[in-house]
Amino acid sequence: MKLNHKSAISETIKMLQAAEKEKQRLQASGIILTGDFNARLGMAHGGEESIIGPYSYGRTAVHKVELPNRDLLLEFCAGAGLLVANTFMNTAVEEKVTFREPGTLPMAEVSPSSFNMLALVLCDAAFLARVERLHSVRAAALPTDHFLVRCVANVPK
Repeated sequence: MKLNHKSAISETIKMLQAAEKEKQRLQASGIILTGDFNARLGMAHGGEESIIGPYSYGRTAVHKVELPNRDLLLEFCAGAGLLVANTFMNTAVEEKVTFREPGTLPMAEVSPSSFNMLALVLCDAAFLARVERLHSVRAAALPTDHFLVRCVANVPK
């Protein structure tokens, strides 16, 4: 069943609300939120620098919709005190990308038209300070357009 745009927005809002409830429940234990948020961030615009760092990659969505996933994600992060950790890590561009457009080979030369950063790690600033390394693993052979994302953090016992 194909969802129309309004029902897709409704589903995205429900998912983000559920994520906010889970974040509140687990906040004390230092749990972070990760996943494919399907939000093409592009670079930070004015006022977004506390959520999207200087090392973002990719372009924003080409298809214009009433309420882009990017906007929904930024609103969620602002309300929950979270940032997109991937965009604060100064890694090689080949390690930033977490998604390839259909028809693009996994190990093709990285370009904004063929690759993007969709699998994101959301956390607060305190947890970001503990992240030692965060990168995609393009060489992992998976039958998907998405790449594995590895996050290594120094978490106190």
